[in-house]
Amino acid sequence: MMIGPSMLGGSRNFSYYVFPPISNYIFTNLGLMGFFYFFFLTAAKTDVAAIAKSPEKHKYIAAISVLVPMVCVGATGMAMREQMDKTMGKPSSVGGIAFALAFSSFPVIYTILRDMNLLNSEVGKFAMSVALLGDMGAILVLVFFEAVVQANVAGAKAAVFYIVSVVIFSAFMILVVKRAFEWVVDQTPQGKLVDQNYIVMILMGVLVACFLTDMLGLLIGTGPIWLGLIIPHGPPLGSTLAIRSETFIHEFLMPFSFGLVGLYTDVHFLSADAWDHQLAPLVYMTTVSFITKFISVAAAAAFFKVPTRDSLTLGLIMNLRGQLDIMLYLLCFRKHVVGLPGFTLLVLHTVVITGVSTPIISFLYDPNRPYRISKHRTIQHTPPSTEMGLVLPSPTKKPCLA
Repeated sequence: MMIGPSMLGGSRNFSYYVFPPISNYIFTNLGLMGFFYFFFLTAAKTDVAAIAKSPEKHKYIAAISVLVPMVCVGATGMAMREQMDKTMGKPSSVGGIAFALAFSSFPVIYTILRDMNLLNSEVGKFAMSVALLGDMGAILVLVFFEAVVQANVAGAKAAVFYIVSVVIFSAFMILVVKRAFEWVVDQTPQGKLVDQNYIVMILMGVLVACFLTDMLGLLIGTGPIWLGLIIPHGPPLGSTLAIRSETFIHEFLMPFSFGLVGLYTDVHFLSADAWDHQLAPLVYMTTVSFITKFISVAAAAAFFKVPTRDSLTLGLIMNLRGQLDIMLYLLCFRKHVVGLPGFTLLVLHTVVITGVSTPIISFLYDPNRPYRISKHRTIQHTPPSTEMGLVLPSPTKKPCLA
């Protein structure tokens, strides 16, 4: 944002010498590639098999964390359609904004929890499980929503063709691409890294996945995520991809991604004139999204007997915003669902929510607390009328519970 029109970019000389018009094309494409490869690498480092075995309560919390905010935000947007401009007031636009604000993206949560050293904590594993399950449900909702849009614009045949294309693409990824990855693993000697040629082909396949999902009408960022999720977790393939590409993606491509967002963010558009037609509805929708998601997740976790501090922490974690959310906001801006004032507000919402929630999470949850020995674990401090279990040796020298 500092190099964008909000600060230094407001100077003509700075914009002319640092970001001449000829550089916009290269800068934009490198920024988008940074997002795509970030999604792919994060998904490739996620152990889907372990999360897929999540207990039932995780699935219920994941469904609640997406459905409740989406319904509440959608209802808020529909109630304020009269205050929106023509494009933003369409039911499809309101639904798209509600979807972008309602779901929690596991690539974002994974990265933030990793930076906070909470990835392997109890609440961190809980949050990753809920986020991934919610993402899977959100993709299904997105497919259904896009099919409805296709039916409204081009008729029922277009919607049927779209659904069939999605099914064929999913089957191709699972039946063909996943088996190809397993074949690469079989060809790699034990204890060795995967051959460089295979790594290059897989990284080029990320762009192919982007093209296919964009051609089918899906969100272009879902292609790299799907491709990363079907990569066998851990060594040799998953670990080799991280070793060979992580530095290049995070240190070279991602700065272009954040710079791209900053170049589109202009706080000068947050004026009184834009408040009535774009900003006021978005402020109410973002506020409703945060409150309903926090309350619904925390209440659902408390219902399943999760400790109070862990429930509050989980509610804050599911509200974290990041790269995938900004990618959705860019898509809304490119499709003229929101203008520059609305996009700027959504970016500031992402910065504020994540910036405020992160230190509160650190305050609420201590990952070392479950491993500490309590000072009050004696018979003297046991509540009255509490059943006490003792482990005694049996005649057969096998422990039994008395």
